[in-house]
Amino acid sequence: MRYNDKQEVNVFMIMEDMEVPSKAPEIKNVVNDGNLFFVEFYTVLQDFLRVNRNRRLYPGKLMIPAFQAEHIQELLRNQSLFCEAGHPDTDEIKRCLTIDPKNICACILNMDTDERYNKGTVRTIDDGGGVGTKMTKLILQGTTPAFSLRALSKLKARSDGSSEITNIPHIVTYDWVILPSHKEAYMDRTKEVKIINKNPYTGKNNTAVMVKPITESNLQDIELFVKEESNAIRIASNALNVCKEGLIVTDDYKYAIIKEGNKTFHVPIEQVITREITNYMANL
Repeated sequence: MRYNDKQEVNVFMIMEDMEVPSKAPEIKNVVNDGNLFFVEFYTVLQDFLRVNRNRRLYPGKLMIPAFQAEHIQELLRNQSLFCEAGHPDTDEIKRCLTIDPKNICACILNMDTDERYNKGTVRTIDDGGGVGTKMTKLILQGTTPAFSLRALSKLKARSDGSSEITNIPHIVTYDWVILPSHKEAYMDRTKEVKIINKNPYTGKNNTAVMVKPITESNLQDIELFVKEESNAIRIASNALNVCKEGLIVTDDYKYAIIKEGNKTFHVPIEQVITREITNYMANL
């Protein structure tokens, strides 16, 4: 966790440009029977021992429990840990934390994770000529697929100018990316999510921006709604290792306040959630 002079807690939506595979994938199975067309292969998904092209390090001791998380294990059990073709081309955190079914190209079937590598068996998707089929054909034509982590985590700077994760990250998936021909082609698309540890709804002139106040009679309903429906609250509480049971909603419905000991985190609530609360209050 990093604090600056404004007491901001910085959490990052990490979308690595790519993880360079150490060797060509080991093809396990090719199916092309007239009904289905896909390939299954075993490959290195991520190397934890070295600083990657984006100058970031992922200690294996933090990554192992990240892949043991219940949501990842459930996806693996259901063969639903899908990879997208490329990272989401957006700054919207909600989109970055979800998988677009129209853009899936492969499914990770299992993973072997230790403190050095994360390896896995991957199956391409037969989508009738879409990105999954393109991935299948490229692999069979000799292309070495590269996979790139998408996750939410805190980062800290190291003395050599690189950075490393400092907590067990929230894993979304690995995305399939094409290896550029030169290093300069990699663009760092990590997104910073600022959780401001100060009064977020007070302007520079200390004039609070207020709307219809929340009363005791409906406060519990609103806070329960935010806890259950806000993806930002769920992810932030997991990433920061804080409990959301003590959540308080600000009077303008734009932030949720989560307290942990002597620390206070102000988490931005999604606009769609804010609109729902505003509509609810207007109809009281």
